[in-house]
Amino acid sequence: MSGLTRYHLTKNGDQFIASAKRDVNQKNMLTEHQEERLENLYKEKSR
Repeated sequence: MSGLTRYHLTKNGDQFIASAKRDVNQKNMLTEHQEERLENLYKEKSR
């Protein structure tokens, strides 16, 4: 997730990343939906 910090994200995207980081820190996992959304963000920003 730290790789996304170099990209300019929307406020919603920033909030999602913060939420996903909290989930990883607290639960040591992401939901399938969160994983898919992260993959899509990386794909979108790496173009």
